[in-house]
Amino acid sequence: MKLIPIETLTIYFLLNALGHSCWANDRFSCLPANMKSIIVSAEKRSDSSGHSTIKEVTVEERLIEMGARCKRGKLLNKEKREIRFYKLTGCWGYPVKGAQEILQKQDEEIRELKKKYSVIEITCWPSGGPRP
Repeated sequence: MKLIPIETLTIYFLLNALGHSCWANDRFSCLPANMKSIIVSAEKRSDSSGHSTIKEVTVEERLIEMGARCKRGKLLNKEKREIRFYKLTGCWGYPVKGAQEILQKQDEEIRELKKKYSVIEITCWPSGGPRP
């Protein structure tokens, strides 16, 4: 049996406590596992023959596009700017009472977040299909 030096174990546990995984090569280790598959956007696209498909983009795909990585327990884009997620509202089908105010507040919150963070907006309509 091979013994691992106590210093190596101490460093390993310290890094894990800080949100790092020194043996796992997962660049999104600070992100909850179930978060990677959440759909960020979904668009209906038609090809030249008129056949339509839904193009879904997941959180993981968007993070790859952004060159994101976890560092010291924070998710950063390639410019080292912290990434935050914002779940959009407004997919009511028929507008609810106060819809305009809700959407204005949402826009204001996103604008404020974007001053400090890189923001990934998560669609409220992940099916991408027609709305009721």
